[in-house]
Amino acid sequence: MKLSVIVPAYNEAHHIADNIAALDGVLRKLQRDYEIIVVDDGSPDHTTAAAQQVARRYRQVTVVTNPQNLGKGQSIKRGFEHATGGIIAFIDADMDLHPKQLGALIEQLELAQADIAIGSKMHPRSKVAYPLNRRILSWGYRRLTRLLFRLNARDTQVGLKVFRRAVLDEVMPRVLVKRFAFDVELLVLATYYGYGKIVEVPVELHYRYTSSVRPRDVKDMLQDTLAVFYRLRILRYYQRQRPAPALRPLHEGTLISELRTGPVAEHTPDDPEVGSAAPAVRPSRPAAPTRRPVRRKNRRLTRPAAERGLSRMAGAGRTDTPPKRSATRTREKQPVAK
Repeated sequence: MKLSVIVPAYNEAHHIADNIAALDGVLRKLQRDYEIIVVDDGSPDHTTAAAQQVARRYRQVTVVTNPQNLGKGQSIKRGFEHATGGIIAFIDADMDLHPKQLGALIEQLELAQADIAIGSKMHPRSKVAYPLNRRILSWGYRRLTRLLFRLNARDTQVGLKVFRRAVLDEVMPRVLVKRFAFDVELLVLATYYGYGKIVEVPVELHYRYTSSVRPRDVKDMLQDTLAVFYRLRILRYYQRQRPAPALRPLHEGTLISELRTGPVAEHTPDDPEVGSAAPAVRPSRPAAPTRRPVRRKNRRLTRPAAERGLSRMAGAGRTDTPPKRSATRTREKQPVAK
């Protein structure tokens, strides 16, 4: 199955050539058909020119340019419009997450027969190095998304994800967030529309600390996240975009840890978030159907049964007066004296 890798980029003119070359080298080793779609999000530097120069050397590379800065979410949507693969992957252009990890996500997606594979900082085997302020913001945002959506994913913000094309064909046209909460809206809609089987894969993450989190960015991210909640729970906008019978509650999704040789470990929304994998959940047996009590109707005494009762009464010498109809019928059977 062909693989399409979408690379949103902004102000990456100095690194884009080396990063795309590294990505192409990793994808060649996967021994499958692939394409790389670089989307320049209106960078003021020469990111587009540098990416086009790389595309001349690698025929699998396509460059798409936004006329202005529209946000990471909108860039991924534009890249998806040019994608032709059956498996779609996202990876940030700065390559804080090395592209060699893509192979593990694709492998786990196919092994678990999942809908989505995500890199997760919260996986017990992840190796993450980033500053304390980012750790605090990340922890708070995870708690917020869990509270608002009960989303069955422990980490939504890692810039390394793999989807089956059927998921994005269904979800992408309905995604409205263009910037900060794009990943959350994407996963919320995928789960709500029935694609809730998510496999979680450990990552190695090394921030370069080239950018800082501004208070305005935090405010915009909270605003976008609350807008998703408002459309989902109050306006019920997403419910009107698809017939109701196909929808499902968010908590009914399945979060699966990385599959190895052992059994699948499936996590529920109440699992611990840090430091340990959640125990496996045994599938519950279906409840036995309840049996309704059978009401028996009173049986009427048939005429042969009544006659048998009279015979027994006569043999026992009882003098009880039988019913009139039965007595008349008995007299009619006595022989007439000549």
